[in-house]
Amino acid sequence: MLLYGQQLSRIVGLTRDQVEVSAGSTRLHLGTTPLDVPPPLGGLVSRLATARRPYGGVGSPAVTPWLFPGLGPGLPLTAYQLGQRLRRLGIEPAPARRSALAHLAARLPAAMVAQALGLAPGTAVRWAGTVGADWGTYAAQFARAPGRSVD
Repeated sequence: MLLYGQQLSRIVGLTRDQVEVSAGSTRLHLGTTPLDVPPPLGGLVSRLATARRPYGGVGSPAVTPWLFPGLGPGLPLTAYQLGQRLRRLGIEPAPARRSALAHLAARLPAAMVAQALGLAPGTAVRWAGTVGADWGTYAAQFARAPGRSVD
């Protein structure tokens, strides 16, 4: 949430299959493009994906696909429960998410934000507009960059 501006409901729905760990790096599949998760967060996400924590609920499966397993058999943690845990740590989910999305929208074209995070293109465009990012000339500037040939 703090890094890629994901909603709590999407975070609790993450599965172990969405985490790719190789050669000391961790990548997270949120949209169509896997995203690097920098240290130290990458190490924590990697441990979540590979650790086989005992499941405490009655009738619960021994192994769960969820990155954040809940107490119900075969269910992930709820967004409400994750929000409560974050608040106990002093993190307010809604403002933190808005801040992360504003940061990304100011630094990347809306199309890239939408593709990488699995957001609707209109949502990414609204975020870019909110922070005053003007990516209308991005393609032309990229094409004219030194070392690029326009064929």
